[in-house]
Amino acid sequence: MSGTSVVVQYLSRRYCFTAVCTRKDGNYEATLARRSPGLAQSRKKSSPPSVTPLAEVETFHSTSQVGALLACRRRVLELGGETLSEISTEQDD
Repeated sequence: MSGTSVVVQYLSRRYCFTAVCTRKDGNYEATLARRSPGLAQSRKKSSPPSVTPLAEVETFHSTSQVGALLACRRRVLELGGETLSEISTEQDD
């Protein structure tokens, strides 16, 4: 049986975040990946653009999808301050 995962992207002044929430073993698991925005623009022209560095990832668990995503949102506020934009999409597994 296929499931649906919810992907939420958050942009703050300091970071870009991507939260992916999926149902696992009757509960919900949300992974929150954090990247620093604008790394390619801040690099010197003489050096080749580097591959985007690995994101720092944290995992949150809850009995509801809303609870798992709220935990991610609280963490975004802790790490990045004010949220400038939030985009939510659903993906079929």
